Amino acid sequence: MLGVASLSGCSSLFGIDLPPLLHGAEAGAGDEANAAAGVAETSGSGDQATAGTSGSAESGTAGVANAGPVGGRGGDGAGRGASGGRGGSGGQSGRAGSSSGTRGGGGNVTHGGAGGESRGGSAGQGMAGSPSGGIVQPGTACTVAGAVACSADTVSDTTGVSTSWLLCERGTWKDGGDCPDAEVCDRRSGSCASYFSLECQVGKPGTQYCATADSGASEVVTCGLDLVSAEIDECTFGCQAGVGCAPPVGDEVVIEPVPPPSGPTRAYWPGGAVPVCVTNPERPEWVSVEDEIARTWGRFGGIAFTGWGNCDGGVVATLRTDVCESELGSVDRVGYPGPTGSVNLSLCTLYDDASGAESTTSDALLRLVARHEFGHVLGFADAADPNALGDVMARGIHTSELDQYPFTAADIGMLVEAYGRKPAGALVDERGDCLTFTNAALGFGLCDGSAPQAFEFTGGELVHPDTGTCLSSAPSAAATLAACVTGSPAAANQAWQPAEVEVRGFGGSCLQTQTSGSTPALTVDACPAFGTANALWAVESVDAGARVRIRQAGTTQCVTADLVDLGLSVDDCDNCPAVDAACDVVDRFSVTSAGQIRSGSYCFAEDAFGEPGDYETPHFGLSLTPCTLASSMLWNLSGRIESTAGAALTWSSDSAASPPSSAPIGSTSGSQIFDFYFSDSTP
Repeated sequence: MLGVASLSGCSSLFGIDLPPLLHGAEAGAGDEANAAAGVAETSGSGDQATAGTSGSAESGTAGVANAGPVGGRGGDGAGRGASGGRGGSGGQSGRAGSSSGTRGGGGNVTHGGAGGESRGGSAGQGMAGSPSGGIVQPGTACTVAGAVACSADTVSDTTGVSTSWLLCERGTWKDGGDCPDAEVCDRRSGSCASYFSLECQVGKPGTQYCATADSGASEVVTCGLDLVSAEIDECTFGCQAGVGCAPPVGDEVVIEPVPPPSGPTRAYWPGGAVPVCVTNPERPEWVSVEDEIARTWGRFGGIAFTGWGNCDGGVVATLRTDVCESELGSVDRVGYPGPTGSVNLSLCTLYDDASGAESTTSDALLRLVARHEFGHVLGFADAADPNALGDVMARGIHTSELDQYPFTAADIGMLVEAYGRKPAGALVDERGDCLTFTNAALGFGLCDGSAPQAFEFTGGELVHPDTGTCLSSAPSAAATLAACVTGSPAAANQAWQPAEVEVRGFGGSCLQTQTSGSTPALTVDACPAFGTANALWAVESVDAGARVRIRQAGTTQCVTADLVDLGLSVDDCDNCPAVDAACDVVDRFSVTSAGQIRSGSYCFAEDAFGEPGDYETPHFGLSLTPCTLASSMLWNLSGRIESTAGAALTWSSDSAASPPSSAPIGSTSGSQIFDFYFSDSTP
């Protein structure tokens, strides 16, 4: 990528025909550009405007150039802030010309910065711009009033760089002043600018050296012709002195050689769905790609990927059949393309490895590359470190360590921050589909937050409030909705509870116990593999469904609140009956559809949530905090929904239309993992 420090407007580094280099903006016809001290301004089209004159003011006053009614394009204006001293005034207003021709644009408005000096705009001569730039001798002749150049009198014998500038005034190059400290004169434009680095200032054009970006990524820097600018290339696999960016070796491969272009800031897809079409739907690899995206980006946030058939817009995806060189995939933009646009995405099935040998993209590698590219589709940029092991948005990966790139807390965190959570009351399978009651049958469909998809756990039953019915299932039979059978405990075929679940915080962290001495302590950390005993809980409905008790699965230990010190710990569960208004409330909590777990007006909160966007930071702490909708206070459940008969709710991975069923706990006939998002009634 091309990076120019403190400079803009540069379209070529070492070639000719470089435009004037400006700190400020170029005002188009009728536009107004404001320049702070040290900012160069270019006027819009105007006809025969004279150069402004300077005055004296504590802070620069605005100079106004009147719009020329007709005529050619106006010349360049320039502004710079003198260091120290009293500020000069802004340029005086230019005079409007009257020659015929195309309509002239408005002259620019230049505001002098405090303690700075502002020069007036250059004369318009019906030509495009003034011949600014170069290194010239003071006192020699010039042709375009208001043009600027670098002074030959202050060129360093060591660096060849000038430290002062000249102004063309009344046909002669006159001294304009010294550049401020830490700036030099850019010979391409005649403007003062911050030099990129000491290495470039004292080196030679084309000198290369290795550097480290603020993100920690390696870069190779190539010094520009003027020793002010520099070309910066980010290195995926490090920088080697005298060589430049290191090529991939061994198992290293590059997903994309350069970052894809970005669209508007935070260009996230509206409406909760991303339509995907494929140009070669007959390819069997699409089954893996669709499954991977559904189980990662599609599972945890308020977004889904639809279609996956013949193309009709949205994301236009292609599996390439040629041998890809120096890449494994690509997208032509990052984020939502607008209502009539599309994102073109490609995935490679063949590629040249680091040795140059042709390789076939394995299923695991294809899934990883697809996850990376669809991350771009959602609006997420590459990782700051292009070679970060374990970060799916890194551009460089290691094919021998594909299992080291899980869908992490960081991925879930930025996904939920951008697209929100699944709807309240949703019971979500691992593909991101919601349990839905439609056409008198249960199945799974695109999560939309509608009433047919809202469920709640009340009194030991899984209730569907929209119909007033309860989930019912005989052992090893399909689940249905049937009239709730009143009584306590619930009828055997309707008794369902989140019995082995993770209590998940925002960003994929989990409530866990850690033993310190003989006392287990509560902590919040990255979720371990499902089934890890210290991260499994039973969330039990108590007080006739008004509250819940969070018991560590397989024990008699419950999460307990200290309403004096506002802490949370694990202690023996109370022995109160399920309904007992007089019972101590320290291990009984309410939940809300926002995702809060509450004890009165206080909520479970992760203590050290880290900086905004930092979802990788271990949290190691849990407390009761006055309730807000902060990310650190949002929770959901993930795990098994079990019956008192020893069965678990199970969904088939073969068809989203298939209803869930009841199967023995641990059965491999289908998946038994569901995510549940609290409704205002509690489990």
